[in-house]
Amino acid sequence: MALIPQHRLLPLHAEALRARRRVRAWHAPAFASLVYEPTAVLVVAVALLGFAASAVSAQTVINGTGVTITVATGTQLVVQGGAQLNTATVFENDGSVHLLGDWTNNSGGLGFTASSTGNVLLHNTLPQTIQGTATTDFRNLVISGGTKTLLRDAQCGTAAQPDGSLTLNSGTMLLNTRTLSLYNPASAALTDAGGSIRSETADLLSRFEWALGSDLSEHRVPFSDGSNNALPFAFTPSVAFPTNTLLSVATYHTAADNTVHPITANQQVLHMAGVSVADNSPKTADRFWLVDLPNGALNGTLRLSYAPPDDPILGPGPVRAQRWLESGGTWQAPLPSQTQPFLREVVVPNVVFSDAITPTNEHIWALAYDDTPLPVSLLSFEASCKQNIPHLTWRTASEQHSELFVVEYTADGLHWSAIGTLQADGTSNIPTTYVLPVPPINTTDRSLYRLLEQDIDGTIEELAVISATPCAPEELILFPNPATDRVYVRLPIKVDQPLAITLEDVTGRIVSHQVLNSVALAIALDVTHFAPGTYHARITTTDLGWSGSGRFVME
Repeated sequence: MALIPQHRLLPLHAEALRARRRVRAWHAPAFASLVYEPTAVLVVAVALLGFAASAVSAQTVINGTGVTITVATGTQLVVQGGAQLNTATVFENDGSVHLLGDWTNNSGGLGFTASSTGNVLLHNTLPQTIQGTATTDFRNLVISGGTKTLLRDAQCGTAAQPDGSLTLNSGTMLLNTRTLSLYNPASAALTDAGGSIRSETADLLSRFEWALGSDLSEHRVPFSDGSNNALPFAFTPSVAFPTNTLLSVATYHTAADNTVHPITANQQVLHMAGVSVADNSPKTADRFWLVDLPNGALNGTLRLSYAPPDDPILGPGPVRAQRWLESGGTWQAPLPSQTQPFLREVVVPNVVFSDAITPTNEHIWALAYDDTPLPVSLLSFEASCKQNIPHLTWRTASEQHSELFVVEYTADGLHWSAIGTLQADGTSNIPTTYVLPVPPINTTDRSLYRLLEQDIDGTIEELAVISATPCAPEELILFPNPATDRVYVRLPIKVDQPLAITLEDVTGRIVSHQVLNSVALAIALDVTHFAPGTYHARITTTDLGWSGSGRFVME
């Protein structure tokens, strides 16, 4: 056994510290020690002194096969240099590892065991890098001091054990076309204590990922630009997401004319044209954001921002966020109810993420003046319930050669079907409001509606997608229940419109549909040939002015 009773590790000339047991770092009063006990072949070469003025050149090399370095609870292991993990070497860290040099992971694994509960602190005021041939899971990473540059993807936590944490005390984590992932759905998993994350590459590959879940709190990420100006970002889920739903974010500064336009594997922004101008860049912030979520009817609230160097040519002003629609090669209308809590920040509520809106959900956002939005004319698109019937309302600022509006519905975020149309105004320079009642949806999940505009030349443009809570139909009384040959429906109101009556089995299959032109306060339905089971009755006036539903059982 060899002991090194020093607060910091001193240079070792160990051609071979041969052991047959584990390598342990443990804590004694006022100093940390390494205890080498008989197990594996371990070669440790430590050069811990001799810092260069511009960089830390000292390097700690831990070289061995199957070596586990255990940092016990309460221990502070201070490495005054870099650490390089070679083949199959791993830390089991329940204390804290302080690193003043570069981190290199060539171990072929994640560098730390999944059971590690301790912190890893990169806190030199001089630059440090995270590199190697393997991705590192630091579990709990603390950043302080100068710039830390990713030369390899890194993460805090894993999908299998999503309990990592990231603390940004000071300094900057430079993503450098790499990805830093935080696997922990808790909004408190990221601590903003003065540090920041920097993306700032036009390829939008410098991404921060956060694995979301059931925490519905605001998840804030402190981005910064190349001059260390703050760029606040946040996302607040509207509903609980499946565990490890990855939110991916990137951003970068552009020239005054908003070039270079974003290009990803799935999207390409083609222009910055406005409604009435060929180039709206003078009133558009010099910054793009990418916000990515997996496919599905996921939604939430976005907080986007820009810094003083990103100010439009005409200066900062009232802006609204708009996202690029790849299918139409244009910009989507500003989503309704946006607010601007601070001069250079915009909060966008009820943002729907779906492949039906943008390919693979790579949503690219720009921030343009509210009075000169990018090329759309839609002011709002909203859903409400009236007499238990969904009513969709939209308002246009102006229209040019529009012929028809089409509303579509989807149950899965992928497959859309038309459920209603309204004639458009044609050409108009004044605001116009449209209201369309649509058939009620037999679901308790949130509904997705899409608004399309068709021009007189047949061109179709997607204007907006919204998510809405289904309208609860009025509960009907059905008797006798259970039924044998007939079931009666008592209507709660007197109706003077024909009624559409639909009966469905438990799978949602329509087993009967009829329209009654003359009705009383009670309706008799013939169910003689129905198989035993539970059935759902849905009754709606043909003008969509009222709806009700109920269930009955066949014996």
